[in-house]
Parts: sequence; structure tokens; C-alpha cells
Amino acid sequence: ASEELLPMGTMADLHFSLPDNGPPIAARGEVRWTRIHGASDELPPGMGLRFVMLTADDQHRIEAFLSQRDTLFFVD
Repeated sequence: ASEELLPMGTMADLHFSLPDNGPPIAARGEVRWTRIHGASDELPPGMGLRFVMLTADDQHRIEAFLSQRDTLFFVD
């Protein structure tokens, strides 16, 4: 979720933490979709990024985190 949407195809440096007590993850991602907020929308504005540079270790950590959660959206 974000009010500041980047254009599709934009490359962005990402830094975030997971609730696994591991070190912060640093990765690079490409904006694949954006969602603006409309008056009738219940969903917040935001965007989806595809990882393009991610270490194998961080990929495993993210996959472990995701395996414990329900999917929120299905995008290509």
C-alpha cells in the first residue's frame, strides 16, 4: 500500500524486515502493477513489485513467510 505510486516498469531498491528475527532484506524490484484509490474502492492505493535481484537466502526467507499467510491478490 502506498499513496506515492511509481510508474510501471520503474526499478526500485527495497529494504524491509520480516517477523523472523532475521536481518533486513535488501532487494531490487520492478513495478508490475499499480492501483489508484477510487471513491468506491475498499482497497488502499498501492503497487506490486517483482523481485529482480534477491539473494537465494532472502528468497527462502520470503517463501517461508508467505507459506504461513493467505494470498491477498492474484496478479499475473
